[in-house]
Amino acid sequence: MYRKNGYLSLAVVLVIALAACDAIPPPPADPNSKPIPKNKEEVLAELRPLLAPYRSILASGGGAGLSNSQRAETLAAIRSAQTEYGQEEYAQAAMREMGQEIAGLAIQAKEQERWRLVEALIDIHEILNLQSYLLDSLDRRAEVILAKP
Repeated sequence: MYRKNGYLSLAVVLVIALAACDAIPPPPADPNSKPIPKNKEEVLAELRPLLAPYRSILASGGGAGLSNSQRAETLAAIRSAQTEYGQEEYAQAAMREMGQEIAGLAIQAKEQERWRLVEALIDIHEILNLQSYLLDSLDRRAEVILAKP
């Protein structure tokens, strides 16, 4: 008889403990964290502004080039995005679309003979794990031209 009462008491304690676990609220969301994009358009909306310095340099047709800090910030942001959600199919589609845009910018940079900018754009393209024979050729040409004194 004591054994039955012991099991019954243990069952009641377990039910109460499990019910108490459900009542614990989840920790509050970090107000500084950004939401993870849920579709291709959101990924593009996050990544496209990273190319703004490149676009403005090409639009000016001359003047100042890309600073090392701008280049490093862009590469770090692209790497972070690739790591965070690059495995998602919608993110991969967005990155492919962005790669086409980058290729177009690299061609414009080549036409303006902005070889350091060509190299910077190709670095972004490579981080996105995209392949392009045209950009491979531009990369080799930029390396040769930049290696000249």
